[in-house]
Amino acid sequence: MKRGQGRPQKLGDQIQRELSDLLARQLRDPRVGMVTITSVDVSPDFSHARVFFTLLEKHQLEDTLHGCASNTTSRLSAATASRA
Repeated sequence: MKRGQGRPQKLGDQIQRELSDLLARQLRDPRVGMVTITSVDVSPDFSHARVFFTLLEKHQLEDTLHGCASNTTSRLSAATASRA
């Protein structure tokens, strides 16, 4: 989907804000270093979201991915559900 069109883009922007806030303020996992969420693309049927990010310490990619995946999914679901 092209950037800036409709509800999927708005939801992607909201997910990006929530993830950024979650990583910066709530997540206390030593495996997760300096991560910046650059964009989120949501499918037109809202079934999938692809998160793009940059990582300061590229040698810790695997640890960062495992730390983020194990800690953010349920928190992100709760945060987006309460604001939708």
